[in-house]
Amino acid sequence: MNFQGGFLKQSPVKNTGSVSWTWYDEQKGIVKWTLKNLTDTPRSFVLFRNGYYFGNAYWPIYVSNPEFNVKFISIKPGEAIPTLPIGIVEQNGAPLAIIDLLKGVKPLTHPDTSPALVDKIVAFVFTLAPYQVYEILEGGFSNSTPPTGAALYEVAVHSTGDYCIGYDPNQVLDWDMQTGTAMSGYLPNPSTFRTVEMIFASSAFSSGSEPPSVALFNDPISAGPCAKPNPSDCEKLVDKAVEDIMKGDVAGFLKSLLEAVGCNADAGPEALERALKEKLEELREERAARAGATAVVAKAMKEADEKLPQPSVPEGKEG
Repeated sequence: MNFQGGFLKQSPVKNTGSVSWTWYDEQKGIVKWTLKNLTDTPRSFVLFRNGYYFGNAYWPIYVSNPEFNVKFISIKPGEAIPTLPIGIVEQNGAPLAIIDLLKGVKPLTHPDTSPALVDKIVAFVFTLAPYQVYEILEGGFSNSTPPTGAALYEVAVHSTGDYCIGYDPNQVLDWDMQTGTAMSGYLPNPSTFRTVEMIFASSAFSSGSEPPSVALFNDPISAGPCAKPNPSDCEKLVDKAVEDIMKGDVAGFLKSLLEAVGCNADAGPEALERALKEKLEELREERAARAGATAVVAKAMKEADEKLPQPSVPEGKEG
């Protein structure tokens, strides 16, 4: 008997991209990454190396400072992400997008399933044309800490729209400490960006292991535009900044101050300066009042002590 039909053999999912690196300037710690699209269709990738995704550490700096020429991917629903233009490696860059670490084409298993688990990060996304080879530079390495564990994971668009995206002020402080600069993150913090949320594609699981769910910072990211900050919350941040500097906690002061600046961005720098001065004046008056009260008490105790009868000293026992 001859039966028609039946299942087709399923081809195993193959890697759609590859990555390698070489030293571009070993003395300065700069490497050149070479990314390849191994397929005949456009593909988007994220680069994982040295334990985190490229761009996740200092993206607030890149967005805020125009010399980096970094922006979020912004497309209309149904549109394709433009592929990266072929240029010289010294000028090549990449846009940013939201990467959802917990959504994918198959269930992901995570040792920590608590509500505090970070599910979204911001990272560079490399969208390459069919068989395109793309090169990009990255600094911060050395002979003792070269690139390690490099892997390219394919991602796909999950949704587009407005997102409220914030960042940890420590990302800015860490950058300035490492580079010796005084750059700033964008304001207000958080801000609304029209961008895309991306998830890992099926090819990201081709090696049999899950894409690492790694977030360097707990950056707040949520769908929809940002709500206006509560003025009372901004005042608390100002109070915290002043308290930190009064007790000599410089690192805490800088962190609180950056948060206060972001919260008060709509009101402008003059409003923040006014609030800081008012708080400092309150503390000065409070300290002056305490000092005055202490002086009054000390004077009263001295006068009371002088009025008490003094003990007599027996003759011949002085000295």
